[in-house]
Amino acid sequence: MNQREAELQSQGWTRRFVGAPPRLKEMVELYQSLGFEVHLERYAPEDLDGGCDGCRLALDLFRVVYTRPSGAGELARGRKPGSEECPANTLLKVSGF
Repeated sequence: MNQREAELQSQGWTRRFVGAPPRLKEMVELYQSLGFEVHLERYAPEDLDGGCDGCRLALDLFRVVYTRPSGAGELARGRKPGSEECPANTLLKVSGF
């Protein structure tokens, strides 16, 4: 586990899988429909095996998908889920998909 993963885990995020379009968008929508917040991170090149140097160009497409129960982040900050202070869908950023 790298430092970024540890930080996300401490915020309640669970790493689910690494994906690319079009399945990535489908899985984001599925997790949201099940009531999860979804967060996407770029796949870190340092996480690649040494024999995967040729794969680095494909990293622009792949994202690591993290989820947590809806409202978990707001509860950690002392806000009530569903309140005006807690926008329902602030963490999803799937630009370009």
